[in-house]
Amino acid sequence: MDFLEINIEKLRNGEMKNTFRALENVFEKYNIDFYLIGAFAREIWLSHIEDLPMRRITRDIDFSLFINEYRDFENVKEYLSSHEGFIEFAEPFRMQSPDHVVVDLLPFGGIENDRHVHLNGKTELQISVFGNMEVLSHAANITKDGRRFKVCTLPGLCIMKLISAHEKSDRYVKDLGDFYYILLNYFTIAGEELYDTYHDDLIEENFEPSIASARMLGRQMNQILTESKDLKTMIVKHLEKMNGPFSYDDIHEMYEHERTDKYIIKRKLISEVLREL
Repeated sequence: MDFLEINIEKLRNGEMKNTFRALENVFEKYNIDFYLIGAFAREIWLSHIEDLPMRRITRDIDFSLFINEYRDFENVKEYLSSHEGFIEFAEPFRMQSPDHVVVDLLPFGGIENDRHVHLNGKTELQISVFGNMEVLSHAANITKDGRRFKVCTLPGLCIMKLISAHEKSDRYVKDLGDFYYILLNYFTIAGEELYDTYHDDLIEENFEPSIASARMLGRQMNQILTESKDLKTMIVKHLEKMNGPFSYDDIHEMYEHERTDKYIIKRKLISEVLREL
């Protein structure tokens, strides 16, 4: 996946290069394993594809940090504040760089307690990290200039968006919108992978690209979800809830009669994802 390396290099050397330089330096200084997540992780996978519809662009950067001890997290923030000119927000995971880039640093790992992390700061906060360990254990790894970059995969990002939509009512519409964007465009994004041996059974006589790619996405999500029964159960129940009271056969029949209705299309693709979970 040479495009990943190219896209990471564009991001690192673009208008936010000073912010990235500061973050890379502090992560290396304190030996922190870091993962690019959120909208910029999505852009790493998509920015080279010209045929996609317009998508939301942000100057916010989200990282998940694997932390063994809470002091490691405090050291990162203290260094960014005192040596790199970052400003702390009331939220203890959020900072702003001198380039006015908002950076979310979301710790998980050794400091977790019952799938949550308690953060100290101007405002004390407890955040859910449910699924982070499973999703980020499948992150893509790219080595550049002697440094290793880990980027959340699109199937992993879909899982994170569904978790967030399930847990945070105020983010429900936004997170489901991000999930649907990947689902509806997955053939354009990753259609070439359908021709790999692992997915060649999806190339059937009545081949429909969007349906086959939805099933492939389901398989790729399932590789992550099989690591946690609780996580898989939650994702399956949430997808079933999104499809309402309709069975797979109900949705297929609706789709056969009306293939242009956007709500039916979404339900059909979700039902194909569920076939693989």
